Amino acid sequence: ELLRRARRWQRENTDDTERQSQVRALADRVQRLQRIGPWACANPRITQEQFAEHLKRIRNDYCRGGLRDTINRFIPQPAGPRCAHIRVPEALGLHEHAGSIDDAVAELHRRMQDTVTNIVAELAANGGFIFYPNPFYRP
Repeated sequence: ELLRRARRWQRENTDDTERQSQVRALADRVQRLQRIGPWACANPRITQEQFAEHLKRIRNDYCRGGLRDTINRFIPQPAGPRCAHIRVPEALGLHEHAGSIDDAVAELHRRMQDTVTNIVAELAANGGFIFYPNPFYRP
């Protein structure tokens, strides 16, 4: 609502250039703050990937002008080392589900979900994901 009113005021008051620039700067600041959103400060801990997303959004909004900033905006950078946990679900014999495609798909879904659940359980047993204190958290 505030941004809409500010934009309308700018359209209606084109003769006052000094106030125009002030209102534009404030509206831009409000818009940047709204990009962070309530989800940024919802949890006391965040993952490495979430932290990188917050940092990228802040960098895109506030760091402008240099070649390095332009490159950072367009070339994705990993948040840290990656490790792919790939598993294959148990094979599904379609001859067991003759005439019922829906049953075969449901069984395949169950097997795939079991595989993902096992991966998450293995990760949790080995220490789980890396979490950091959320600097944006507000209790």
